[in-house]
Amino acid sequence: MPNEFRFLVFSESEAANALAAFAPKAGKKLPIGSIKGVEVKIDKEPPTAALVIAPDEGGTKNFEFSAGEVTAALIGWCINHK
Repeated sequence: MPNEFRFLVFSESEAANALAAFAPKAGKKLPIGSIKGVEVKIDKEPPTAALVIAPDEGGTKNFEFSAGEVTAALIGWCINHK
């Protein structure tokens, strides 16, 4: 019996924007600043991701998201960007 697989591939920018938009729903208050990127952490199961922000006051801050939160953020991004 044939199987069909589909993959959605997100750019780092799309993933970062999805996490930033989802952050308030996850109870994460992001500082005013610029998004530097996303760090995917695969050293534990399930994998997690961190949104890296450079606040206007300097330095960088990482905001951790669980696998479920990443999934919800990406699904939300898909819904909002048909």
